[in-house]
Amino acid sequence: LQKERNEVSLALEETGKKMVVQRTRFDKLQADVKRERGAVEGEVGEVQELYDALRQQTLEYQDSVIQALEELISNFYV
Repeated sequence: LQKERNEVSLALEETGKKMVVQRTRFDKLQADVKRERGAVEGEVGEVQELYDALRQQTLEYQDSVIQALEELISNFYV
């Protein structure tokens, strides 16, 4: 009976060690995912800023074209 207890105890100890290794791997992967998510979110923010700036420039250009066309039309009919 003592021999069986020792075997079970050793098996539990090995299982515990494997669990610690798996937990360490999990923690590392989780940290990697958080780091990558932060990098992606940063890139998304940069893309959004560029999009907003381009949109603003497009609107300003559109306004200037409309204004030039209005001036051209008003000068044409004068």
